[in-house]
Amino acid sequence: GGGNASVEGAVLLARYATRVYLIYRGDRLRRPEPINLRLLSEAANVETLLSARVIELKGQDSLQGAVLDQSGSDTRELELDGLFVEIGADPRTKLALDVGVSLNG
Repeated sequence: GGGNASVEGAVLLARYATRVYLIYRGDRLRRPEPINLRLLSEAANVETLLSARVIELKGQDSLQGAVLDQSGSDTRELELDGLFVEIGADPRTKLALDVGVSLNG
């Protein structure tokens, strides 16, 4: 993903992983909070890959890599031990609406 949730996820994973790739199909990250964008830029082990799509996963008994299609260049293969999909979440607001709470979004 390319929003705030994906940036938060990459920053969190960077605490535990040797290398983190933040892969997003768009040409720029979408609406990350400024603090998370700063933390992302300070994480030396995170590489942001924009205009990229995962087109193939590699491995037999476990994940060993992924093939990316990057706009304007050839495909690229990454060695990976894990893959995390972070696309955010839909807030569950039905209960609040049922009891009459006014929501702003």
